[in-house]
Amino acid sequence: MKYFPALIFGACSFLMAQAQEPAAEGSDAYAEQMLATFDAGMSALETEQYNVAYNNFMETCTAGVGTACLNVGIMYSTGIHVEQNEATAGQYYLKACNGTGPDGNVVQQEDIGCHNVAVGYYQGSYGFTANEDVSAQYFLQACDLGNSDSCSSIGSILRETLLADVLPPEEQGPVLETMLTFFDKSCRLGNANACHQMVLDLGLFADSVESSTARGAYVALTCETHAQFGSNVPVEWLSANCPPASAE
Repeated sequence: MKYFPALIFGACSFLMAQAQEPAAEGSDAYAEQMLATFDAGMSALETEQYNVAYNNFMETCTAGVGTACLNVGIMYSTGIHVEQNEATAGQYYLKACNGTGPDGNVVQQEDIGCHNVAVGYYQGSYGFTANEDVSAQYFLQACDLGNSDSCSSIGSILRETLLADVLPPEEQGPVLETMLTFFDKSCRLGNANACHQMVLDLGLFADSVESSTARGAYVALTCETHAQFGSNVPVEWLSANCPPASAE
């Protein structure tokens, strides 16, 4: 695996229910009209009027609603109404992330778009050529925008590097600290899997970190976030460590 931490130190979800405010084109009335058009697209999607949903999302993507660009990408990725095309999906994820719509106009950034682009570059999917350096940039961008999955992905990649035993001794500590920082951020953004990973890693790397008090706090956070948002934390662990209501 390529040496990912150097870039770190140098530097699929389904349709969203709410739109970001579009870039204004002359008046507040225009912005309100575009948000109403987006909402109408969401309503059409729920009633399987896919042609209306697609047209509304395209119009509002052009108008500056980043979530609309994301939704167009998801429609192409899943083949809803349009012929499935991963490369086209990737381009709309890129528009949603980079803040540039189909006509070059400003679009509000969408964190899931950035995360999907990062995954595309990491896996060589969505029409992107695999490139770990570029994927790292987009994971960081999505994490900065509050995407818990991207924060956790950075932590996981750093963890793989750390466990691969390829780092000089003097770099292992900083990489470990950065890894835990990203898992912690993901956890506090509501990702129970990241909270659970903190519990595991504070035990695994106990010789390098002070974990006795922190581990208990992350056990509680795992239970709380799982109860609120759900997770893939093993049922056996939840049953053994969480109150009955939280472990369900």
